[in-house]
Amino acid sequence: MKRKYFLMILILIGLFGLAGYACAASASDIDETFTTMKKWLYGGQDSEKKVTPPREEVAPPPEDTTPKTPVRPSETPPPKRPSQVGAVDDDHYIQPDDYFIAKEPLGTYKYIFVSIGKMFTPPNPQTKGEAEFLRVHDGNKVWTKHFWSTRIATQDDLKLGIPVIMSHRVGNDNIYQPPKNKEERNRDWFMAKITDLSDLYRGYVTVSGGYKVSPNALRVIVNR
Repeated sequence: MKRKYFLMILILIGLFGLAGYACAASASDIDETFTTMKKWLYGGQDSEKKVTPPREEVAPPPEDTTPKTPVRPSETPPPKRPSQVGAVDDDHYIQPDDYFIAKEPLGTYKYIFVSIGKMFTPPNPQTKGEAEFLRVHDGNKVWTKHFWSTRIATQDDLKLGIPVIMSHRVGNDNIYQPPKNKEERNRDWFMAKITDLSDLYRGYVTVSGGYKVSPNALRVIVNR
């Protein structure tokens, strides 16, 4: 019985001693004690050693094998050459839609005066074959069935008796010349027939009425 009481007293003294030690020890001492015990238990290895997981290697994106279309620089159309800009006049300053018009045909006359006109209404049975024109030199509208489309004459066109049209501009030696600028296209023009080609070597032909005309001033009629 006495031995039993004695053991209980020893146990109580031991517990009080441990409690006192725990109160006196700092938190860092306790941690150090537990760390030492763990090293001893696990053979000196740090059981809390952090293991860094291996980095997950991200595969690079697959290479784009789609054929690349080269990017072309914006294609700017080349500027028009000066000869193309508004180049609708010929060397006589006559435009493709210009007609020469008159009140009556040349017939048996030595010559007749003609004017440049723009067609407004083409000839048709309802107009009895007449066409309506805007006369260029004065802006008046006229109806006539006597109108001609022309082009500049070539050497092969020059034949006796053919009707020709020329500007009423007289140059040196009383030889009629082509217009020298666009304003002169609004001057008088006249129609006559070639009557003499023997002076071509002198630089002119003769038309009905006895007028001398430079070959490069002549225009011939084109079929409608």
